[in-house]
Amino acid sequence: MNQINRDSVSGETLRRRLFLRLSSGVEEIKSNPRKRYIITGYLLAAAFIWLVSLGNVTGPLAFTVQGIYQTTLPVLLISGLLALLIWVGTPRGAMAVHNGLLRAGLVNHAGEAPYLLRRYPDPDNPTLTILEFDVNGIPRSEWEEKQADIEAALNLYIAQYRNGSDNSRLLLYTVPADGGLPTYLPWKDDYLSDKNFELVAGMGLAGPVTLNLAEISHILIGGATGSGKSVLLRCLLYQAIMKGAVVCIADFKGGVDYSSTLWREHSCLVTDENSLLENLSYLVETINVRKQMLLDAECKNIDEYNEKKNGHLQRAVFACDEVAELLDKTGMNKEGKERVDKIISYLSTIARLGRAFGIHLILATQRPDANVLPGQIKNNIVGRACGAADNVLSQIILDSTDAADLIPKETHGRFLLHDGTIFQAFWFCEE
Repeated sequence: MNQINRDSVSGETLRRRLFLRLSSGVEEIKSNPRKRYIITGYLLAAAFIWLVSLGNVTGPLAFTVQGIYQTTLPVLLISGLLALLIWVGTPRGAMAVHNGLLRAGLVNHAGEAPYLLRRYPDPDNPTLTILEFDVNGIPRSEWEEKQADIEAALNLYIAQYRNGSDNSRLLLYTVPADGGLPTYLPWKDDYLSDKNFELVAGMGLAGPVTLNLAEISHILIGGATGSGKSVLLRCLLYQAIMKGAVVCIADFKGGVDYSSTLWREHSCLVTDENSLLENLSYLVETINVRKQMLLDAECKNIDEYNEKKNGHLQRAVFACDEVAELLDKTGMNKEGKERVDKIISYLSTIARLGRAFGIHLILATQRPDANVLPGQIKNNIVGRACGAADNVLSQIILDSTDAADLIPKETHGRFLLHDGTIFQAFWFCEE
């Protein structure tokens, strides 16, 4: 870019920023009574000065002086009003934010950073502060890619992004760096959601993080040893039981992780392959039966059926704490491989068809082996959460290495959701 073009771009940028500041000033006056009083006070003062100045002019030069007043004073007063609007439309710390984004490398092709337009509390969650930006031609994907650098430069955490009123604006929902997630969050029944089949996984920066099985159908949880995936799994299953679901748990470690009264009395514990096949076969058959029931009733899903027929069809959840171990064919004979293939077939059917009929999968794994979790199962699971993990496991669970990049390896109970939400899972204990 030559000097003439660079100067032209700089001039255009300056004019655009002044216009944005004026527009923001108008918006602030509309939404903020305190700032509206400032503008009103200025206009009243300007009117008073105008009237006083004209009334005090006497003598032979009165006509000339009045002419000067009439031409220059309005210009000065209007200039003052515009300057006041720009001041009102400049949010606190705007320059520091601008410089921080420059340091983070968030710039367009002309080397210009986004422009902070407004800063205000989230009306739905006062713990969050909304930063409204003019993106200056920088796509949202680049913001998300550089999120860690932006957070470090601005000393805050970004809870979520939302598009603004048009494509040129982006809203960042933020909390201060010292107001992040807790490291320990014990479960309380008060956290139970009253929505249809919504399970509360933990707390994110924007509040409770939920997974609604009526919408996402199935859940896949990943994480290395000690990441907290088993605790999260038990917390979700407990909520499913509390909501009236039939819960079946595959645990080939003899059921040691599910030995308490809660699981023995309120779930079906499967500890061998024959029982597993029987239970999976039953769930697939349940899908076929309910398919005909919904067809006869002209209903799209289990909730519509229960409402229309005043029915009581229960949702069913099949869970496995280490699905990779369950599906691993390494070292098996022909009979064993055929048995695993049958299990995969059942799980694939449930993953593909279970949503409408209230049959759900919640699977967990810590093994970074892409060959163990078939695509025909994984591709039908929308709800995914990954805790501390290496690049391979993160890629398997989330189709990206984000969990390995964003979740510290020593962190327990911290997870990254499929939509980019980081949350602290509840610590669930049956005692």
